[in-house]
Amino acid sequence: MSEAFSLVRFRDVTKTIAAMSEPYSLTTLLEMFDEITKLFHCLGQALSFATSDVTTKLDHITKRTKEMIEQGLIKEPYEKVSLEDVLHAEKEKNWHMSGPEGIDGKGRAYQNASRSFVRLLWFLDFVYEMVHYLREHPDDTLQKAVREAYALVLSDRHNMLVRNAFRIAVVVCPSRATFMTKISGDLTPQQVDALWVECESNMKSISDKLWALLKTEGMEELP
Repeated sequence: MSEAFSLVRFRDVTKTIAAMSEPYSLTTLLEMFDEITKLFHCLGQALSFATSDVTTKLDHITKRTKEMIEQGLIKEPYEKVSLEDVLHAEKEKNWHMSGPEGIDGKGRAYQNASRSFVRLLWFLDFVYEMVHYLREHPDDTLQKAVREAYALVLSDRHNMLVRNAFRIAVVVCPSRATFMTKISGDLTPQQVDALWVECESNMKSISDKLWALLKTEGMEELP
């Protein structure tokens, strides 16, 4: 991950995905989540758990997909694989139900791609709620926005240990001004606001479509 977060690039990739119809390009989706990882870096140690988790989930999806291509379970070359290809291939083998201990009990490094994608969607929803709060409450702190987004999206999905770790980590959240400087680059405040409006709309559309797909497949609540 050599490049810093780019709000323009994030707008562009979310715009592309929001305009997509099924099937959804896996590589384009992973590009969006890679950009979210870079956004979390702008939040510093406060979101280090999220940065690590998203990076790990991206690795699981990439490796499982390439393994399924090698095994002939997915017929397309990696660059042309759709999210649906991955979901259906794992569903056929019942791998999507293998949980955190990995496919065939191989260990946590072998977690299935479907489960990992569900977790990535949680983080997309977290970013949406954080951005929405920041825009709706221009005088509140970044720490407050992060707390509110966590409470809405992630808190109920994490155990007590993770929730307590978050409460401690969020104390070192950078100031709103520092965060905005990191994500703005050479953009004016007006340009930043306009781009966030677009991103917010795009993220909502993407989230709605992808959760609908997962629910249709019966895969929205994987162990």
